Amino acid sequence: MMWWIVGLVVVWFLWRLATGRARREHTIKDAIGRAFIANTKLGRDWIDTPIYWEAAERFALDRGVEVKRYYNEPPSFSLDMRVNGEDVFVLMMRDQLNGTTSISVAKKEDVFSKISERLGK
Repeated sequence: MMWWIVGLVVVWFLWRLATGRARREHTIKDAIGRAFIANTKLGRDWIDTPIYWEAAERFALDRGVEVKRYYNEPPSFSLDMRVNGEDVFVLMMRDQLNGTTSISVAKKEDVFSKISERLGK
């Protein structure tokens, strides 16, 4: 009877290892979609997620994105993606208090217009 339980635990563990990347991809892409909706519909710049920073960092590294680490700022990275047919900038930052990830998503044209305004053009 005990070997049956151990076998189930081993199978569960192997399943978690085999599907980890796909689950991480789905969870993070879903959070990016929610951040996009929060920005476009609600005007929120950032959303806090329950995603651990290590998973977000792995998401970035799998895409060849460099994670920036500075002495007095939390680690962060940015990347370009397509969400709901829109080209967007995604910025992810580590929450220093609990180690989770905060996400900001903005349309590229909105970012470019803000930059132009600040430069006075």
